[in-house]
Amino acid sequence: MKAEKIITLKHIYVAQNRYIGLKFYPDKVLQAMVKELPEPKWHSQSGCVIIKNNRENLNKIFQKFKGVAWVDTQQFFKKKTPDNNIPKAEQPVLGNGNSSKKNTTKNLLHYQGMPGNLHR
Repeated sequence: MKAEKIITLKHIYVAQNRYIGLKFYPDKVLQAMVKELPEPKWHSQSGCVIIKNNRENLNKIFQKFKGVAWVDTQQFFKKKTPDNNIPKAEQPVLGNGNSSKKNTTKNLLHYQGMPGNLHR
């Protein structure tokens, strides 16, 4: 059984420039294909090949390795988690605080002390 080839994408920053990092186990086929990408460079600090981070290059990566290797984007497209430390805005309690009562214009005006008898 043949081992599946995987390329992991990462964000790499070098001197205020954004790059796509391609990390993979050494493989002659993958190495040859990576060399065909636009201006690939070895980044020794991260231990991976980098190319400029833009939409065109990202699309080229997916097109190049389709059917050849699994492109793992889990580290590249991280989901933003909500910050639970942000306090929730307090919701004003209208009327007598009875949640079963609808907040209609009449109720709002009555609560705010506006002259009533809006209904006929």
